[in-house]
Amino acid sequence: MELTNFKDAYHDYIELETKSRLYNAIASLPEDLKQIFNLSFEQGLRNPQIAAQLGVAEITVKKRKAKLINRLRILLNDDNSTLMLFFLLAA
Repeated sequence: MELTNFKDAYHDYIELETKSRLYNAIASLPEDLKQIFNLSFEQGLRNPQIAAQLGVAEITVKKRKAKLINRLRILLNDDNSTLMLFFLLAA
């Protein structure tokens, strides 16, 4: 029973720490990439919806989203952070 509580606490700590690193990295991004993160990953909008809201072509959204992911990979430069990034963004 105690081992389970420890594992849960450890998991919660890792998730909190990873989210903290992710949001610190996002805060350092240019405004256009922050906007893409917000619309896509926080609000759950699809590329056509984001394009319409921003008044840009859908290909522009795709390029900005790719740039966003690449910048976050660089800022979170270890394998574990990259892996956690995808789990957090998928949630």
